[in-house]
Amino acid sequence: MAGLFAQARVDLPKIDGAVSYNIYYKQDSAGKYTNVAREIPAGVQSYTISYLKKGSEYRYKVAAVNASGAEFWWSEDQNLTNIEPM
Repeated sequence: MAGLFAQARVDLPKIDGAVSYNIYYKQDSAGKYTNVAREIPAGVQSYTISYLKKGSEYRYKVAAVNASGAEFWWSEDQNLTNIEPM
C-alpha cells in the first residue's frame, strides 16, 4: 500500500477543561465531515492522520471534550496542510 496514501500532522490546542480531543476531517469536496479521530488525550501535542487519499485536499476541525464526554469547544474549519506520502 506504500505510495497509495498520504498522512498529515495536526497540532492540538490547549483548552482548559479538555480531557481529550476529537479531530473531524473530510476531503475538501465532501459536504459533511465523514471521518473522525476520537479520544485523543489532552496531553498529546499533535496527532497524525493517516490513510488520506494521495493527491486530495482535506479540511479539518478540532473539538475539545470535557470529563462528561461532551464536546464543548470547536476550532475553526481549516485546510489540512503538510500532507506527505506515507
